[in-house]
Amino acid sequence: MVRLNALVAVVAVPLLLAGGSTCGFYRRTVLADPVRFEKGFSFSRSFTVDVPAKYDLTLRLHKIPTKPDAWHPVPNDDFLAQFEILAEGQIVVQGTNSAIERNHGVSFVQRGYTTYVLGTFTADPAKKYQLRFRIYDAASYLASTQPILMVIFDPFQLKHD
Repeated sequence: MVRLNALVAVVAVPLLLAGGSTCGFYRRTVLADPVRFEKGFSFSRSFTVDVPAKYDLTLRLHKIPTKPDAWHPVPNDDFLAQFEILAEGQIVVQGTNSAIERNHGVSFVQRGYTTYVLGTFTADPAKKYQLRFRIYDAASYLASTQPILMVIFDPFQLKHD
């Protein structure tokens, strides 16, 4: 009984102190759409969020045939994509996967997938968001990677500021 109480204290107290907010490594997928690594491919999607928080726009690739290294398995110049997220006609976040911008971004490899964090933004459930995405160029070997563009709850936050 003492061990159970100690376990409850270790798990429950930090959650209560965080104000019952969402915490640590919780991934809420808001949008997930397949994309094609073809020159000129583009799409536009609307989305909303459930909680005010930080969210990531990510591009997830499956089974990359060549891996120059574990942290940047796709060379920066092997594809060029541009994105823009708007709310009420105002740009919330925009950018590309260019070498300059990707150097302060995040990419990671996990279970046969490579995920690039293209941008991070704060979203509010009271607003409707519009995502615009376009592929300008891509190496032919990337066509087999089954890319998925996702908007996910930022897993590295404790609560909305």
